[in-house]
Amino acid sequence: MAVAYEPPTRRIPPTPPTPPPGGVRETEYVADPEREELRDRIRSLRTALALTALLAIAGLGIALYTLLAEDEEDTGRRGASPARVSALSDRVDDLEERVGDRATKNAVTRLEQRQEELEGQVQQAGEAGGDTEALQESIEQVNTDVQALEQRVDDLAAQQEEGTTPP
Repeated sequence: MAVAYEPPTRRIPPTPPTPPPGGVRETEYVADPEREELRDRIRSLRTALALTALLAIAGLGIALYTLLAEDEEDTGRRGASPARVSALSDRVDDLEERVGDRATKNAVTRLEQRQEELEGQVQQAGEAGGDTEALQESIEQVNTDVQALEQRVDDLAAQQEEGTTPP
């Protein structure tokens, strides 16, 4: 008994295509205007979707590049250390205290008025001329007032250096 041997690489002959059900052949094409319009719209939507996807990918690439470039630039720059922040906070507190201890406009005005009064008293004493005792007393009074003012200024300066408030 002899078996017919067929090699495995032999081509299988093609079979003719089977006709579709309903009797319409592939070569026959029925044009439907609604279907054509729908196909055109779908093609337009596919094109728009492809362009939108392309733009989204380009935007994502630019955003990633920018983010990575910022990270590389920021490696050399860091925020302030807690010690520097604390020192700056202390300086701000000191400045606020100084502002609270400053002389007010009214105090300066009263001091200027008192100085003008004393100058007037000295001029009156100089015009009187003959009354040496009154002149001597006025000079002593002026010296006493000046010394008292100097003492107050020194006290305020010392209090400011110590960081205390004036009484």
